[in-house]
Amino acid sequence: IEIKEQDGNQGPYYLTTVDGLSNVVISSGSEKVWLNGKLLKRGEDLDYIIDYSKGEVYFTSKNLIFFDSDIDIEYLYRQTNYATSYIETGLKGSFFNKSDFQLKYIKENQDINSSTLNQNQKNQFSELDEIIIDGVNADSLGSYILIGNIYLYDPQNIFSSQRYSVVFSPDSDGSYVRKVSDQNRIFFEHTQDIGKNEQRFSPGQAIRAPIGKNIIQFNTRINMSSTSSFFVESALSITNDNLYNKKNNRKNGSAYRLGYTQDKITLKNINLGFDLEHRMTSSAFKSLGRDRAVDFNEVWDIDPLIKKGELIISKFGANITSKKTKANIDIFDFKKSDINKSRNEINIDHSSKYIKKIDLNYNRITALQNFDQLNTKITLLNGPINPFISIKSEHRYNGYKFEDILTGIGLRKSKRSILVGVGKRNDWDYVIE
Repeated sequence: IEIKEQDGNQGPYYLTTVDGLSNVVISSGSEKVWLNGKLLKRGEDLDYIIDYSKGEVYFTSKNLIFFDSDIDIEYLYRQTNYATSYIETGLKGSFFNKSDFQLKYIKENQDINSSTLNQNQKNQFSELDEIIIDGVNADSLGSYILIGNIYLYDPQNIFSSQRYSVVFSPDSDGSYVRKVSDQNRIFFEHTQDIGKNEQRFSPGQAIRAPIGKNIIQFNTRINMSSTSSFFVESALSITNDNLYNKKNNRKNGSAYRLGYTQDKITLKNINLGFDLEHRMTSSAFKSLGRDRAVDFNEVWDIDPLIKKGELIISKFGANITSKKTKANIDIFDFKKSDINKSRNEINIDHSSKYIKKIDLNYNRITALQNFDQLNTKITLLNGPINPFISIKSEHRYNGYKFEDILTGIGLRKSKRSILVGVGKRNDWDYVIE
């Protein structure tokens, strides 16, 4: 998931199910947390802490959260509706010039004979992909009481009354909205005044019919020479969103990635290389895991709320390597439904006698709304004293802009080191009248 960050809010950030339900139990150790594309480490003295039982993530002061911070979290949670069967088989081999291929078939089905469903619910699933079951249970430790026909959040047991545990599910016609208490707990409140863009909920637990997925993959790499190769990665997905429905409701999707790479064209002390790549993903394609880089939307400046559709990306890349410098230049073309973008990315890694390290990344997107990113750090001298300057900037035209500049000095002796610096961040907002 990609979490909409809040300026200055270190947490909690709430993890939910794929259907948007909160209070989910996270499988311990399954999470991966990225901030601005950097994989973080868990720990009170490190980057973040997580409460697995509540599905809450807090960031430590080591990583301050700004309005433009990009937070991505990948995790597993416990889902008890159905057991799942998984079958995988494949074939792989090689042929001339150490070229290789791999063919794989994967089948993953949820159990249609689940004992948690009664016959009436199974009959409903023959017509509907989602049904609502009773999500209200009498519970002396529950957080809600019933007044009239409205469930009122009462965690402090202020009112002496029958108490309930209530599960709320998204419902476009619902009359409850999600709130956060002073104790940072999510609860649901009945209201007659619901904003147009505010998600609505109703008491009851929404459950979906068991689903099935089939994936066929074929990958190959053909070596044209010792320094050049052609590759193909392809996949076909067949999904069934309701295994109880006897109608033919299967959805077929496909994805492929093909390209050519050329390495080590030597000119004196310089090595040159280039690569060509084209990839396409259809709107109906469903993968079993993450099929894009975790920072894909951030790098392409795409709103994560935009519904996924057919995606086509072409790329030309060139790399130049010398004894002191590595440079990569990538040119992309992006097409998605009615969105067209082009992107240029430059990465430079340089070291020399008086420059210990230069790391530079520049990302430029040309579209209806242009977008620029710069992230660079320059460290001078190769001895125990290393002055440095770090510059980060981001500019969405007619949107916002920021510059974050840090200068300082690093001191190193034996296995100990210390960095001391002073920085300043400037933010600008565009006001369109």
